[in-house]
Amino acid sequence: MHVLGGESALRAIRAVRCRELSVRLELPEVERPVVRLPGQEQKAPEPTREEDWWRGPTLADEGFPFENAETNSNVDLHRLGNVGKFTKEAPLELMVFDYAHRTTRKKTRTRVLSQELPVQALVCVDPTLYFVCPELIVLQMSARLGPVGLAQLVMELCGSYSLCPDPDGLEGATFDLPPVTTIDRIRSCAKHVRARGGTASLRWALQYALEWSASPGETTLALMMSLPPEEGGYGFGIPVLNGRVEVPINLESCVSGGSYYPDVFLQNGYVDLEYQSTEFHLDPLAVASLTMTRDELAAADPELATWRRGFIAKGDADLRRMRELQFLGLHVVPVTSFDLREPERMDQVACAVARHLEGEGLLDWESWHADLEVHDYRGLRARLLRSC
Repeated sequence: MHVLGGESALRAIRAVRCRELSVRLELPEVERPVVRLPGQEQKAPEPTREEDWWRGPTLADEGFPFENAETNSNVDLHRLGNVGKFTKEAPLELMVFDYAHRTTRKKTRTRVLSQELPVQALVCVDPTLYFVCPELIVLQMSARLGPVGLAQLVMELCGSYSLCPDPDGLEGATFDLPPVTTIDRIRSCAKHVRARGGTASLRWALQYALEWSASPGETTLALMMSLPPEEGGYGFGIPVLNGRVEVPINLESCVSGGSYYPDVFLQNGYVDLEYQSTEFHLDPLAVASLTMTRDELAAADPELATWRRGFIAKGDADLRRMRELQFLGLHVVPVTSFDLREPERMDQVACAVARHLEGEGLLDWESWHADLEVHDYRGLRARLLRSC
């Protein structure tokens, strides 16, 4: 029996999320936050239901076979799909439950887990393979990831997307997934489990990480907007990600209906930053499709023609959605993936937000812009974007 931990467990949980494997994860029951429209009353936040989540029967209580935990590298990971090659620099990380069982090998690393962990601390793939739960993954990664990287990991696990399990793979990310943990769960775990290093990074990450991010781009955008200038951000406060808009009954006939979930929403000022990926414009096949008539494309490549129609329909829906969010009283600021690649373009996005907040009497433009121009702060913003 093998128990994966650290980065190996992170690859495993990404494989489970991306590839829809039949592995049972104890998913949290967490509702999306509700965002207020102008004129709507502020609702009191719901009390957390995960406060004592880390308590309960322990692995020892349940008779877990600790003595069967192996430290050799002969573990069959095909059941998880391709999760990458393990090397001396990125070894297979295995958990044991007795310090006497620790070993050092070229491509494996062992750590010790307490036998008093609750049963939810391990995820069972099958009787011969386990990996540590998402909360322990965060704690174990806190010593090797910087604060920003750790915040990104927390937002991925608390969000609706997952990165590729193979660090050298080309799969990109998978979207529209249920979150596998919450910030409350991670905090609960951190109270009971002593992390070996990385305590300051973990504290910083949990201060700024948010739930319900829908993509890596939204994660980067949210961190840039919320971090103070001395941390590399723009200091606009903590946003709400993909919160639910409740349309007033008297306005339902004025919009197309359905649900609205602003991407990165600044409640103070009712600013909605809508992240729009521009992958389409980087696809040479997509560009080629625009040089042909609809009939020519349908005859030459029916599959590409169908994709092009879908893209056009999505673009139309996105524009209509932004128009209706503006009608409901939100100030919409579009942001593209190109913006997230250039510090100067992100500064321009931030200036658009700041100018609106100034008009609402919520920000002193001169003071804010002076901070934007500080040389050291510009360098911090550039480094933050490079690290995201």
